[in-house]
Amino acid sequence: LVHGNIVNNGVVAYYEAQQDPELMRRMPELAKYPQGVEQGSINGFNYTWVEYGFNGALWEDAGLAARLHKYFVEDPSRFVHKRGPHGERCIVFKSPKQRSGQGRFSINFFGARWAAWDKVALLVSSYPNQAYDEFALTAAATLVPGTTECIFPSMVVAHLSFETQKDVVDAVALPLYKTLTAKTAAEFDDAPRQAG
Repeated sequence: LVHGNIVNNGVVAYYEAQQDPELMRRMPELAKYPQGVEQGSINGFNYTWVEYGFNGALWEDAGLAARLHKYFVEDPSRFVHKRGPHGERCIVFKSPKQRSGQGRFSINFFGARWAAWDKVALLVSSYPNQAYDEFALTAAATLVPGTTECIFPSMVVAHLSFETQKDVVDAVALPLYKTLTAKTAAEFDDAPRQAG
């Protein structure tokens, strides 16, 4: 899978902060790769583990997510990159602490080659609980040898809010995006057109 450069995605924000000193200065919380503790039960087996790419500062702090949206809307070009922080064309995400695979990634926006969709369907169907689709398509998929996922830095996408952020972020960010949309539409309407 190839993921977009998603505003309000903890893993993407970690890489954005590495590339943008001003973002790092304003939101130093983004310097830490997201991780959360997952607890559950499968077939009567109770488990607890640290999951890299899960939860993190943006998930836990709606105010931080609202500030990130505001930072993006102030100047969207700050998020458009041809390369990742280490010069890569597609950022292969992975926590520095991750031992195998790449860890979890919120599947807010992704693309895949047509030939890979059968594999996508198989991965998702192998987890009976639909809440595990994200885990299946990222953490489990990247455990398969030869399978790599990445963030495409030039494809910027905004993810409005997670359930933990909804009330705060929606109230702050929606008006910002409405203004950005109107400004962009006006610039487009004023742009010279080529005949033909």
